[in-house]
Amino acid sequence: MECQPGPVAFTCSAYRPEHIEHGQSPPHRSHHHGALHVFQGDARWVDRYLYEKPDQLRNFLGAVRRAESAPIRLLGKPEQDYASERARIASLLDGVHDVDARVMAYQDRPALHDRHLFGPAYGRRYVLPLAAVIIGTADAGSAIAVKMPSIDFDYEACWSRATPLV
Repeated sequence: MECQPGPVAFTCSAYRPEHIEHGQSPPHRSHHHGALHVFQGDARWVDRYLYEKPDQLRNFLGAVRRAESAPIRLLGKPEQDYASERARIASLLDGVHDVDARVMAYQDRPALHDRHLFGPAYGRRYVLPLAAVIIGTADAGSAIAVKMPSIDFDYEACWSRATPLV
């Protein structure tokens, strides 16, 4: 997977900044290559289903890290919230530099039903397709990534209530 710097974000694979900027779905992919627009500054990726494919997530984040060194915060929940599952995900992500992964607090799960990517320093926020589409384990189908307006939601409070994977 190759990542290229873009005007707003780093772009990997089939996604392009204009897809997000104009609310389009990415081109159809016959191969499952993923894409993530990581802000040129620290990025926050919130998706309940982020940890469903930890091996592919690690590979994807590794590709992103090779193109961009700013920190990434991940906020999701394991399919099964067992200590052994958390430890397995944490060990897979352990070698990826500057990625801080947490599990959303139970009380925040209903409010965090959408999938967002944002960079606080840049004020840009996006609603994303499921993580499986972004990391390339599922076809995009009709999924789109769209720029979202600023919303009055306290992500930092959710982050502070979240727990580390281990």
